[in-house]
Amino acid sequence: MKFHHDEKDGGILIFTPDSQIDSYDGSPVFDEVLKEIEGGASQVIVDCSALGYMSSVGLTTLIRLHKRAAERGGQVKLASVGRALARLLTITRLDQVFPSYPTIDDARAAFKSRAGT
Repeated sequence: MKFHHDEKDGGILIFTPDSQIDSYDGSPVFDEVLKEIEGGASQVIVDCSALGYMSSVGLTTLIRLHKRAAERGGQVKLASVGRALARLLTITRLDQVFPSYPTIDDARAAFKSRAGT
């Protein structure tokens, strides 16, 4: 899996994992995003538009990112979640932890509206 660091927008990190997050890819994803969080980007948007598969390791990776971002007053939001991942999040009740938005712009706007309140 390749890590694509797309954009940093006022402390918001947006990244798009390629095709899958599983036991092979989970640790590198966590390490790369963790570096960014440690560098101050505690607001994270995961663009799921290219994500076709996520194993339990992928879910664990998301949870770990959530924990690190929350420790720094941030949050992880998901954008462009496909049907299979949405179902997985619902079954595991992680949809209660990770707000999901139709687009990156919607997720970005949610961060901005949260900052304004």
